[in-house]
Amino acid sequence: MRDTGCPPFLEVLSCLFSIILSFAMMGYLLLWLSAWGKEAVLLNMMVFFIAFGVMIVYCLFRLVRGLFPARFKRCRVCSLVREIIEIDEVVK
Repeated sequence: MRDTGCPPFLEVLSCLFSIILSFAMMGYLLLWLSAWGKEAVLLNMMVFFIAFGVMIVYCLFRLVRGLFPARFKRCRVCSLVREIIEIDEVVK
């Protein structure tokens, strides 16, 4: 992370691309499921839906954590102790 506190542009872009691609693939799977028989491919569709859902949740978490890092800090004392530990490790 740079001094601005923002994640790199390519990281944000890759997370957004992954989310959009996952939604598009889920929509494509729904269209394919409606065209073919539901009994033949139901298990495979569920596996892919779960995989794309996990990818969406993971990318959303990374995106929110990168764009709003202050929400995930515990407290001022904990962050101060963490900074002191980091400074001590650099000095050693």
